Amino acid sequence: DWLSGALSSSAHPDPSKAERAFTSLSLKERSKIQRETVNRVDGQNRADPRKPEASLEAIGTQTAAVITLLLGFDDATLPKVNDRESMKKALREMAAVAQEPNKLLQAELLWTPEEPWEIVMPSDVPLSYPDLIPFN
Repeated sequence: DWLSGALSSSAHPDPSKAERAFTSLSLKERSKIQRETVNRVDGQNRADPRKPEASLEAIGTQTAAVITLLLGFDDATLPKVNDRESMKKALREMAAVAQEPNKLLQAELLWTPEEPWEIVMPSDVPLSYPDLIPFN
């Protein structure tokens, strides 16, 4: 079930400033992840070497998951998000905009945990992601 979410946006008329802002945000969000095991750019694997399982006993343990979707659009207005339904609506609207020719300029998908034995405790999520809005 969706426990929380957030959506933020900024406008940059200058394409080079928009690209720098996207890269900066990407680096900020990636720094919250301890280790990237999946990182593909233009078909090339740029991930950290995979480490052996820390604890096989952790496989199957209940965990929280954090999914971060970064999108760079050309001239798109995004709705406000304040609950689960408005988040789902915003995702549908972004998917529709992404289908328009030349609207989606950049995209990056991040998630944690990546490995089956990694665990994210729900109480730890707000520490790295303080902007998330709890969905009741």
